[in-house]
Amino acid sequence: MRGRLESVSGACVGGWVWNEAAPGERVVFALRVNGHQVHVGVADRPRGDLLKHGIGDGGHAFSTPCDPAWWSAQRNLVTLHAPPDAAPLGDAISFAPPPPASVLETLAARYWMPADRLAALLRDASDLASPSAAEGSLAPIRAAAPPLPGLVGAEAAALLANSLFGARDWDEDALARAVEPLVRARSWQAVELACASFPKDAPLSPRMLGWRGRALLALGRVEEAISTLTQLKALAPERHGDLFYLGLALARRGLWAEALEEFELCVARDPARSRYLHEAGRAMMQLAFGCYGVRAPQPRYLEPALAALRRALAAEDAEWRVGFDLAALLASKGESDEAAAIVETSVRRWPTRAPALVEATRLALRLGDFPRALDYAERAAALDGAHDAIRFNLRLVRHLQELDVPAPGDCARADPDAPCDSLRAGSSQWLAADALDPAEARRLIARRGFGWAACIAEDGADSPTLWRRAFLLALLDAGLARPDDPVRAVLQLAQTLGRRVPAPAAAPEPDSPRILLLSRHGAHRFGGGEHFLASMATLYRDMGFDVLIAGQGGRNAVHPDAAEGVVHATVSADPAALLRFVVEQRIGWVHVISGMALEVVAALRWLDVRIVHGVHFWRDMLTPPTPSPGFYPEVDRLPPRREFALVAQDADVLYANSPYTRDMIEARFGLRAPVLESRPPDVEGAAPARGGDEVLLVNSRAEKGFDFLLKVAKLLPDIAFRAVASQSDRAAAEAEVAQAGLDNVAIQDAVADMADLYANARVVCAPSFHFIETFSRVVLEAQRFGIPVIGADKGNIPHLLARSGVALPEASELWAREIRRLFDDPGYWRKRSAAARAASEERPFSAQAPRLRRLIAAARAPFLLGVGSGLGNIIHATPLIGFLARKLGRPIDVLVAGDHDGMTFIPAHPDYANHVFSTRAAFAGRRYDTVLLTHSFGQMVPPFACETVLQSRAVDAFTPGHALHEAEFNLATACRLLGLTYRPEEARDYFIGGYRYEPPPEPLIGLHAGSKAGLWASKRWPHYRELARMLRLRGFRVASFGTPDEYVEGTIDLTGGSIEEMTRRMLACSHFVANDSGVMNIANALGIPLAALFAPTNPRTRGPLRPTSRVVAVRSACSPCEIVEPYRSAKFKTGECRCMAEIPVEAVMAALDLPHSCAVELGVAQ
Repeated sequence: MRGRLESVSGACVGGWVWNEAAPGERVVFALRVNGHQVHVGVADRPRGDLLKHGIGDGGHAFSTPCDPAWWSAQRNLVTLHAPPDAAPLGDAISFAPPPPASVLETLAARYWMPADRLAALLRDASDLASPSAAEGSLAPIRAAAPPLPGLVGAEAAALLANSLFGARDWDEDALARAVEPLVRARSWQAVELACASFPKDAPLSPRMLGWRGRALLALGRVEEAISTLTQLKALAPERHGDLFYLGLALARRGLWAEALEEFELCVARDPARSRYLHEAGRAMMQLAFGCYGVRAPQPRYLEPALAALRRALAAEDAEWRVGFDLAALLASKGESDEAAAIVETSVRRWPTRAPALVEATRLALRLGDFPRALDYAERAAALDGAHDAIRFNLRLVRHLQELDVPAPGDCARADPDAPCDSLRAGSSQWLAADALDPAEARRLIARRGFGWAACIAEDGADSPTLWRRAFLLALLDAGLARPDDPVRAVLQLAQTLGRRVPAPAAAPEPDSPRILLLSRHGAHRFGGGEHFLASMATLYRDMGFDVLIAGQGGRNAVHPDAAEGVVHATVSADPAALLRFVVEQRIGWVHVISGMALEVVAALRWLDVRIVHGVHFWRDMLTPPTPSPGFYPEVDRLPPRREFALVAQDADVLYANSPYTRDMIEARFGLRAPVLESRPPDVEGAAPARGGDEVLLVNSRAEKGFDFLLKVAKLLPDIAFRAVASQSDRAAAEAEVAQAGLDNVAIQDAVADMADLYANARVVCAPSFHFIETFSRVVLEAQRFGIPVIGADKGNIPHLLARSGVALPEASELWAREIRRLFDDPGYWRKRSAAARAASEERPFSAQAPRLRRLIAAARAPFLLGVGSGLGNIIHATPLIGFLARKLGRPIDVLVAGDHDGMTFIPAHPDYANHVFSTRAAFAGRRYDTVLLTHSFGQMVPPFACETVLQSRAVDAFTPGHALHEAEFNLATACRLLGLTYRPEEARDYFIGGYRYEPPPEPLIGLHAGSKAGLWASKRWPHYRELARMLRLRGFRVASFGTPDEYVEGTIDLTGGSIEEMTRRMLACSHFVANDSGVMNIANALGIPLAALFAPTNPRTRGPLRPTSRVVAVRSACSPCEIVEPYRSAKFKTGECRCMAEIPVEAVMAALDLPHSCAVELGVAQ
């Protein structure tokens, strides 16, 4: 239960109450004065600000008129209780009533308005307390209104309004003359009071109706505005200036088709008015893109929208917003050059409008024009440097610039006794408090001036030598130091709060380190991300963290009333405000999900805070395909957002919420992230599913498949369907059902507990064809209850339904057929229900805790291992990866300098590897305690942002003739560099990502007949065709793997695809035969019974080590010729070795039949 007492006056008491567990419920509350209950009521008044901040549907406020009997003559303590017998919600308010009587009683006695209306006036009229100059025409009337003793502020304002407008002898013209100045001054509270106070027996004219409609719209009372302006339209349809506001009100309500009708009427009346054309164009944009997911898209409106916006921009009275709406629409169509030109033209047309420059910055970023984005951001900051969006854009663009062009490592001296504001003068990146030789400063910056460092020190120094100017200014902007404080004060603050190189002796982490769980909606469980963070809060508490959940709001605020043991808060997206909040709340960790990652990176860079970022949606990583930054109907072909590289670089942990999301990140950014799925809690003691009688859809937005499901429902008129209006308007969904002529579809409001809905469902549908699910929490939640699921064949849904459900294309007949079978065939339903339960058990919530612990452990002391370059080399490094993770007690990051793409999955074991980077990923600027490069990484060393970079090649050089196998060589050199010890048998601990091999029920012999080209072609055995023939004669199925040109005639063709796709196919093999190749190493690492064929290369250093593998090797005077001279020069390097042909087919057949511990040799034992 959440709530707050917000105001107490002599007339009324106001506040709000919300039951988070039942978001749509209207809560009964009680008011107590000095401990005595004086009132019981229901909090059911709608308020737009509550809806905006995620307080249910906004209808949870109350404003209760006061009874004079409540108050004592002295101070009174007012408290709020919900339910009435509960402890107080929020803070109490102390109040002293105005003598001699209550305000409401006095006003009600003197003026004609009813008491409830007066109470509303007292609540709403506060902006009339200080009348503006525009109200000068009211001065004679105001003077005639005698003041009452004890009335101030809002009470006096209400008295004025009532004395002015409540008199029955006022006519409409007189009222209009008095109200018109208020309209011009936009004193909307006063306008509404005036119109509402006019006698009901004298109806308002169209002019007054128009003013009242505008006032109601400005005050957020949209439904009343629509009613008022519709009344006006019936009386005077020619008043297009007023009908324009009817269109705006309808648009605010989400009724875009109706809004467009009004705007087109306005355009017909005045074709040259820019704002008419602009709003018509915006309405058509909404309809073209389906209101960005709420309704089905109508592409036919796209070109008319462009035409209307072009005309609006060409008009003389155009506002600055027109050009940016047009540019955003053009950008979504891929017409980047014209979009950029319109942005530049708009900036020149409105050069002093800071909001215009904010939009210009955003669009330039979207178009990839980073120099121009920086120019716009700096110009906006010069106009309004305190604006939160401006500060965010400027920090973000400057940070992006450093990815390509590192800031110069220059240094200047800062006078410690000068005021802090003096730090704003100059442009040097670093500041020194004491005199420092310029050459020494440059050396120190080059050595330790990493992008993540706030301050750097010389060896053995107790305090930093250089401070980063940008971090000092960020502390000033955040109000953590005053402009007139001495510089030494902010230097000391930076030393305490910032990341330092070298790091000081590690202070023990607090017993209960504080973590901020941050999303756009915070504690309001708007979507799967917020549900996920709520479940993570429990796990973090179990790990000893003090948890704070926060969402984006207008200002920083901590709400002391904890829910489920977790304190809630709102934070501003302004970088300065967010930084101040994190420092003041002593936050040590931030776990942020998609939608707020860029804000966190912009605000907290250089702060000594660890950041965990979860990709739960596409907002931060992909360029939106429409003008809306939050609508992603198709993602497969969307280009990446450059800004995401900042997140990948600055986040201590970056995880994906599903395998599908992980693959999307890797495809675009070269980073294979760890996976922490968005699993719902387990359902304890759930009764066996009995199979209800409804088809359930849990979201009635079109992008979630609501419009598609209506087509399915039309094919099944005898089956009941139910959709939940969880993120959209219920009335609008019901209107769509009625328009479709369906009587078998019910719409209901969202509920906190889904158990009853699942109990009544026979099948759950997830037709998210145009909202590409990164996880789909509802699929797994339904499986928890044993409910069969039918899902879209897109996004992560097919991963979840691989064993338990059915993923179908967007064809209503197929969906109707599957639903019909689930209703008509009880045996089939039971089978699908059991499969759903089994799928749920494969993804238990209990597995989340160890995964989260591994992520957090890796972030505490980050370690990076560099490996390369061939497939075999990388696989030979996997025993080292597992060894280091076990010895260090945490997963490590891995950098793969591979010969080609697609090999990052190999080191990505979920227990041992955290992030796995390819060399195209943003890894160079990441913070690490230690970097270790294996011999196979190569000789080139990238510029890591780490002081401790160790190279295996500095210890020993690996050659094919080395005394140690490559896997053991990696262990031995790493242990020498790190001071560890290993056991030789640990060199056999291979793995391939998270794949686990289980012998298949039916034999399948896999063959890999290839190798690298060039001199390595001598590794290819020429008798695979004959081997395949003999195996087939004995009744075995035989399949070829590798690239298509490595196919063996007469076998099942499983060649082609990526290396990972090939690995998954290889899991079906009972045995495998291969040359010395990367594919051979995959089979060995998986543990597939393997016969590995060697002749020119050395099996002692390159051969398979698993006990399931056997080597068939040629032994002769020349073998292995890659290490035996003179054959190395004469045969191996020329590619003329033909010894592989000496291995007979019978030997390989024998190797496949022998016990796994044996090896078949020709000549002498290996």
